[in-house]
Amino acid sequence: MNEVEYKFPMRINKYLQLFAGLSRRQADRLINAGRVTINGKIARLGKLVGKNSIVRLDGKRVKPVKPYFRYIILNKPEGYICSRSGERTVFELLGKAGDGLFYVGRLDVATTGALILTDDGALANLLARSSAPRVYEAKLNEPLPKDAQELLAQTPYLDGKPVKISHVKIRGDKVELTLHEGRWREVRRLFAALGVKVVSLHRKSFAGISVDNLKIGEFRNLLPKEIALLRKYAGLKNR
Repeated sequence: MNEVEYKFPMRINKYLQLFAGLSRRQADRLINAGRVTINGKIARLGKLVGKNSIVRLDGKRVKPVKPYFRYIILNKPEGYICSRSGERTVFELLGKAGDGLFYVGRLDVATTGALILTDDGALANLLARSSAPRVYEAKLNEPLPKDAQELLAQTPYLDGKPVKISHVKIRGDKVELTLHEGRWREVRRLFAALGVKVVSLHRKSFAGISVDNLKIGEFRNLLPKEIALLRKYAGLKNR
């Protein structure tokens, strides 16, 4: 097993990032607001947490969890590529936190949003081929024509194969849809086939895990319940 070792003492914001599923910026805000305690005392930025320290957020204990693998969600910005090589890669955003990780479900350079990264290779391969829901929001160059809306609400085909869509919501030139596969540039090619162009594309969530609380370019570790969701969609038993 590729078991992760955490080094103590560590700074309180890093502790919250690892074990409360927060971004570093979110952790800093909560600490500054006085909502975090260490051994019963209000925490301050820069305070160190020992291995046996008792940390509470809004009175609820935050316990260290030792996973076998690492799981991160990134709110990918536009202009970054899913690659280990080249300019402006997603791994530049992660720094050392990205060492040894793979991305699950590549996003093209112009697409923003939820990108899962892990060093759990078996899970990554299974998830990429799974029917886990991918929720996208597309902004179009013009509202969808009525006949295109009707086609989208039924079962459109792409490359001679049906597109697996379970939900569609249309608001003028914005369309939210839930797909259950990871075909190459599927959303952009689907709308092109319907006669419109995607101006911007954002993946709101992957496998039920959302980036709603992350700013563009931010990332965080997944919570145990979110890791359980990934394993469920990958067809793996939860530990």
